[in-house]
Amino acid sequence: SRSVSTVQDHPRFTVQDCHYQLLSQNEDAHMALESLTEPHGYPAMRSKQISHKPCQLTLQRLRQIISAHQLVDLNRPSPASGRTFLQVCCAADVNEASLVRCCQYLIDHGADPNVYCIREE
Repeated sequence: SRSVSTVQDHPRFTVQDCHYQLLSQNEDAHMALESLTEPHGYPAMRSKQISHKPCQLTLQRLRQIISAHQLVDLNRPSPASGRTFLQVCCAADVNEASLVRCCQYLIDHGADPNVYCIREE
């Protein structure tokens, strides 16, 4: 006897679901990184009444974000800011040594410095 498969059993939907999960992981990783680099947390939450909070980006925290969000596409721009991981790190207000270590780590793991952000295209 033949079993009738539903449309949702088609391999296309499995691939599509996996793709959406990867996009979601990538967006979560971007938000985690941007929350460390923005002076007042996520950009939409900025307010003039909040005092300046120093950037909390370190190589160790960057490694934790990348390892916590496996299979992150470092060259995909963030949906919220339009910037790649490398651009977010370069814009961070940290000391030069920490900035170089973070950028070198990203480049060693596949980040391409020649990728445009969304607003540059």
